[in-house]
This record gives sequence, structure tokens and C-alpha cells, in this order.
Amino acid sequence: MFLKEGVNMPIKRTAAFCNPRFIEPLDSNIMYTRRSPHFSRILSRLGIHRRPFYAALYNVPRKSALTLAGILTLHLFLESSATATGVIADFENTADVTSWSFYNGGEFPGARGAIISATSLNRKCAELQYVFTPIQGSTAAFDPHYVLVQHTVSAQQSTGAIAVRFLQQLSSPDLNISIRITDATGQTLQYAAKGIPPLTARSSGAWRETNIDLAKPSQYWSGANDGVVHPPIAKIAVLLDATGKRDKGYVRFDDIELVGAPSSATTLELTGGTLIAPGVSLGTLAERTGVNLHFTNNTPVLDKIKTAGLRWVRMDFTWSTIEQVAGTYNFSSFDTLVTTAEARGLSVLAILDYGNALYTGGAMTPPRTTQAINAYAAYCEAIARHYVGRNVVFEIWNEPDVAGFWGGSPNAAEYALVLKAGVASVMRGNANARVITGGLSTPYELTYRYWDTLENLGAMAGASGFGTHLYTDGPPEERWTDILRLNDRVARVMPGKALWCTEWGFSSTRLSTTNPKNGHDSVARTAQANRVVRELLVGWWANLPLIVLYDIYDDGSNAQEPEHNFGLLAQDLSEKPAMTAVRTLLSFANGRTLAGLMQYNNAPSGVHVLRLDGSTNKVYIVWAEETAPAFTLLIPDLRAQIKSMTGQTLSATTVGGKLSLSVTPSLGPVFVQIPSDTSAPSVPANLSGKATSTTAVSLTWTASTDNVAVTGYGVYRNNTLAGTTASTSYSDSGLNLSTSYAYSISAYDAAGNISARSSAVSVTTLSASSSSASSSSSSSSSSSSSGTSPGTPGLPLSGGSSASPDASGSGIATNSSSAASSGGGGSLGIYSLSMLLIITSVRRIA
Repeated sequence: MFLKEGVNMPIKRTAAFCNPRFIEPLDSNIMYTRRSPHFSRILSRLGIHRRPFYAALYNVPRKSALTLAGILTLHLFLESSATATGVIADFENTADVTSWSFYNGGEFPGARGAIISATSLNRKCAELQYVFTPIQGSTAAFDPHYVLVQHTVSAQQSTGAIAVRFLQQLSSPDLNISIRITDATGQTLQYAAKGIPPLTARSSGAWRETNIDLAKPSQYWSGANDGVVHPPIAKIAVLLDATGKRDKGYVRFDDIELVGAPSSATTLELTGGTLIAPGVSLGTLAERTGVNLHFTNNTPVLDKIKTAGLRWVRMDFTWSTIEQVAGTYNFSSFDTLVTTAEARGLSVLAILDYGNALYTGGAMTPPRTTQAINAYAAYCEAIARHYVGRNVVFEIWNEPDVAGFWGGSPNAAEYALVLKAGVASVMRGNANARVITGGLSTPYELTYRYWDTLENLGAMAGASGFGTHLYTDGPPEERWTDILRLNDRVARVMPGKALWCTEWGFSSTRLSTTNPKNGHDSVARTAQANRVVRELLVGWWANLPLIVLYDIYDDGSNAQEPEHNFGLLAQDLSEKPAMTAVRTLLSFANGRTLAGLMQYNNAPSGVHVLRLDGSTNKVYIVWAEETAPAFTLLIPDLRAQIKSMTGQTLSATTVGGKLSLSVTPSLGPVFVQIPSDTSAPSVPANLSGKATSTTAVSLTWTASTDNVAVTGYGVYRNNTLAGTTASTSYSDSGLNLSTSYAYSISAYDAAGNISARSSAVSVTTLSASSSSASSSSSSSSSSSSSGTSPGTPGLPLSGGSSASPDASGSGIATNSSSAASSGGGGSLGIYSLSMLLIITSVRRIA
């Protein structure tokens, strides 16, 4: 039961439905897939994508679906690897929760709760509830911290386990979830279980997949007390920590599985996944990418920014600099910045910030009195009026939730007054201006409570956007949780507006692995480049209107000081790997659209692939998070160009007519550029056939050729697709005796180009009286019309996915090309071929 969130695919659920252990219902908004313990691996082994497979099973008899599922399960049993895994619980039956024992954290009295069976987003699951509200009338000690549920694990389930995988859904994002393991020595090992919604999720309420490395406990005690799991595992527990909360809530969890080491390294076929489209146009990357400055006049640096492809700069337009005499505003130094930026096609995000000694008593003391707030408002109005018609957007303060930027004592209610005054004053100065709320610091629970106050006071009314900073020392992808959570808030508080990321960056010092840490180390600077590129990709995929990198150059020369090592350039303005990587990314993104995120059946957690579509080629951006394993990437087009994140050509080996590349987390994003293929394979020739029984015939033909590679062949019986194959022969069975059938063959490639059909042959099955004799085949002079794409009622000719059939010829969803070769080949997605083959097979089983 494995959940992924994907594209809209409303499909009616029929009464005659297959086993719910294999298939989860689809709703009209989000498509979910689920698996029994090994089912997705069955499909993956057979080269079949879960989504089209499940969709096909919706409209076939239950008997057929169950029979096919049984056959596939048998296939896996016969072909399975030695990898040990154990499904602890899948909660398909409501009684499953009774095998879990509840504990209320008695050492911290007052906690109550329960475990119940639940259903969420069409998924059956367990729900661990907590109640941390005071007990009316009780005088007993009250200090609840956590609740947990525990389950006994069999030795067979835990054999060879190196990780725990499960799904979770929280009632509140600020709950802390942990997994506890008790090993054979009685040692308890605890692991933080922070689940991250998949990048395909567009709601903070989505199920989150969680993967835990058993070699990395956060705490351990008792027994061997060495932090090492001593098998077999005796017990597993799910712990919900809500320390400090005095409310009610829950964690829902499902599909808890102990995972063994893979029997072989993961291999991904680049074009063998399903494309998850964003659902909206994401525009270009450059138009939403900027960088922070700390100067108003530095033409050489602005030139470097332009050359890199960035299109925004962000700078403090400090109140104390502009208004040094009460009521007099001098914009001269900032005019220089705006003019030189505009001359290079750069827009400016002007931060209206910090105190003014004329009114607040200090340069870093915010306006707290009515007089000071009115003076700040006048400054905001004057600056907005001054830059009417210029490429300037305004931001009301910088990180007002940080003590250093708010007079040593952040206060959301105080900032709410300043924000209201600032937004209203900017709009008075220029009714067409765009003004956003001040970007708050790194999202954490205090920040969210700060936002709650602003929301409750109505402080964000009238603003054009909602500012945030997304700093993290972890991988950029972990901020997806906060992006979803903040987007939900924006939709609620500021309908029609968007989340702007006005600062996000990585210090090479913090990424250094040396002792002491060295931000100038080449490995640390390369790690910085890796994460900077990924933050831009995450921000683009999230459709953030602006992602501002912090910052343009290092603020100092101390290699051990984190604040001195955020720059894309070194302090001497020499280019660091981060600047090279940003320029490389923007060059590949230039002129291309973000078509979607590729999803693979067998992709390890933390592996991501985005596809960019251009007029003459496609670019796949492939990367692995720091916790992901190395994997082999197979590229089916030998013409592909492969570049590193800094633009260097990467060498790949050729294996079986495909390029093979080893991808590791430290490699960073890899760019694979594949020329568009609009040429169909040649028409198959020399088709011949003979009857082999009263119900079967055998066909053979000469292989087609293609400018890239022939992926497979479609076999048509009486002008209807009967099946597909990767070979140049095909056996067709389930026929009627003494009946003549007309066969023709078409070839297709990985891009979905399909040749015209071959000349047809007629084959007659044997009669009952002559079943041992062979029917002869006779050639027909007719062939299918050039350029016609064969279609099948009820199946789409194109869809939002990108893939190719695997070597076995099993069809995989693809995006059909509409272009045909000069040979007259039509265009039909492999999706149609594969789906019809599956449905045909299922119907035969029935």
C-alpha cells in the first residue's frame, strides 16, 4: 500500500472491482496508488507502470483482475531476489489495530489517547490519538509529553532489516513523530521520523513517506546500549511527541515495513517513468530568480549577475540613509542601483527597513510609537512615488521576527502595525505598486506563531505577496513541507496572492566536513553549489514568483565564519562553483518549459528527475539527495549530451545500446539533453504467418530500423491492436477454429513515433479435423494508409506521461508525438499500446 500523489485521472469505480489490497480507489482530484507488500515490485519487474495498470483494472471483471494479480504474484515469487523485508502492518482490516498496545507516557502524567482504525484520502490506516487537555476537576499532576503504540515483531519479519519505511499524516505539522525499536538485547533505539511530502504533493495534508536508517538512532538506552541494532528486532513502536501542547490531535500511519538491503544496485531508465505535470504553467526560471546585494554601486558585479542569467536583485533601501533630515528624502545612491540594474534587464526588490535615529532612537530600533510609525509610513509613500514606472517591488522590513532586526525583542503585534502602515503608504504613493510582507526567518514553530498573530490582526491585508526565508542546513527538498504549509496559509489569508521566497542560501562553512570547518574548502564549495541549484529547482517546481539567493559575494574572508561564506562569488569577486552552477542551470532552463516531475516505480527515496521541454530537445535534470543511494541511470538515446552542474561533459559507458551513468549525491544535478525524435521507424517487412493450432497462429517479420532505436512492434489483428512485442515474432492465441485473420505490424520507438503498418497477411486457424496440418499464409496487396495512427476506442492517443516500453516490450505510458516521418508513420503513445495489451490479457483470463 504505497501512496503517491499524481495527476488528475477521474475513473468510475465499477461494482465488479478487484481486490482492494492491490488497488486503492481514485477520487476526482488526486490519484493514489497503493501496493500490497510486493506488488509494485511485481509491476516494476514486468516493466508495467502502476497508474495505467490500475486504471485498466477499474473496468474489467473482478475475476479477471484477481487472476492477473495472482499470475503476477507468482511471477515475482519465482523471480524474487533474496532481499529480506517484513511488512509489520498494513491495516487493511479494522481489527489490525488491536495487535498494537497503547501507552500514555506515564512518566509524564496526564496524557490520554487511543489507537483506532481510520480512513484518510481513501487509505485505510491506524490513527494514534493524543489528548493533552487538562482533566476537569482533577488535582493530580499534569505534564503530558507523549503517547505511543507498540507492536511485536517476528524474527522472520526483521531478518536482514536495515531500514524502516512507513507513511504518516499529521493533524498538525508541529508534532514530532519517532520510531522506537527494541532489539534482541533489550536495547531501545529511537529514531526521529520526520516525514516529507513527496514533491508531487500540492497540499500539506498529503501522506508523507518516511524512511529511517536503522544505523542512525537519535537516542538509545538499556540492553547492549551501543546504538547498534542486534537482531532479531523484538518490538517496534510509533511515538507521538506533543510536548508543550495542550490540545488534541493525531498521527495516522500506514504500511510500516522493515526493509532489507537491495540485492543489487538500483537502475533507472531515464525515459521509463511517468511524467507528473504541474497542472499550471510555471513560466521561465530566470524571471523568478534573483540574488541579494549589499551595495548600491558595483557595475562589474551587476554584469556578472546579468551574465549568469539572474533577473532580480534585492537590496536594503534603508530609511536612515534616505531620510537624514526630517521630511527630506535623498534617493541618489539608490537611483544609481535602480538605473544600472534596469540597464541590464534586472528588476529590483527594495527592502523598506530598519530604524531611523530621527524617530526611533537608533538605526536598528523599529518604529514603536505612533509618531515613529507615521514617519516610517511617510518614507514608504515617498519611495513608492519616487519609483513610479520603474522595475521596483517593495518589501516591508527584513526578518522582523529576528532580535537583531527588531531592536533586540521581536514582537509580532508591533510589526503588524508597521506592516499595515507600510503597505497602505506604498499604495498611496503608487496605486499600481507591488508590495509584499517582510520575509520572516527560517520557518519553525515560533515563526508560525508569529504569522498567526499577523493573521489574527489582519496585518497582511492589501499586500501583493507573502514573504518567507527558507534557510535550512539540510537538503533543500525538506523545505517542501513548509512551502506547502505556507501556501495553504496564503490561500486562506491572501486569496489569489502567492508565496515569495526573498532569501534562501547555503553557507559552505556549514557544509564543510573538515575539522575545523573550512568554508573555502573545494568540497564544501561544491556542496554549496549542489544545494543552491536544487533550491532553485524546488522553488521553480513550487511556482514561487521569486527565489532570491543569499548572497552575491562572501561578506568576509574568515573560512570558519558561516556568515562569510554564503556568496556565489568569493570576496575578491572570483567565481565560486555556486555561481558556475547557477549559470549552467539557467542556460539549460533558457527557452524551455518545466514539463513536470518524472516518477519511477523503483526510484530510491531522495532521487528526483525534472523534465524541461524545448522546441528541438528535452532536458532531464537528475539528482539525488544526500541520504539517497548511488544508482545507475540508463539513457536510451546514444545522441544524448550529459553535463555536470558546472557544465562539464560527463562520460557515460555504452551498455546494450544505451548510455549508462553512475549518479551519486555528491555529483549534484546532472543535465541530460536528448534531441527530439520525430522520425518513425521503417515499416516492418517480410511479414509471414502460419497456424499452429485451432486457436493460435505464429507471425515473423524482418526488423525495422530507426534513427535512434526501435523499441517494439504493435501487432494488429483485423485492424485492432492485439499486442506488442520487442522481438520480430509473435504468437497470437485465443482464436476461433477455422477462421481467417488479417495481420499487419507497425514499429514504434521510445519517443512514441509509430511507423506505417506492413502489408497484411491472412492466416487461417486449423480446423478440428486437420489440427495437425499447417495453414499457409497468403500476402495481401493492401497496406494501411500512410500517416494514420491506429486508435482504440476508450483509450487515449496521448497523455501526460513520458516513457518508453521496456526491453520485454511491455508498454509504458508516454507522451505521444504528433509528428510523423516522411515515410508516413503516425503518432501514437506507447501508453495506448501498453494499456490495450494489459486489458486484452485480462479479458482473456476472464
